[in-house]
Amino acid sequence: MVSQVNAAYMWQIFTDMEQLILNRCHTLTEEERAQAKEGRKMLPLTS
Repeated sequence: MVSQVNAAYMWQIFTDMEQLILNRCHTLTEEERAQAKEGRKMLPLTS
């Protein structure tokens, strides 16, 4: 069972990771963006 303290820690980790991802997305080079676009084409489509 998840305690309130553990849930709070998990939420903090989630929000920290979200911020890191957003920061990284805004600093991608054009080459990295092109690589990401090609990589997304390889992912299976899910609904």
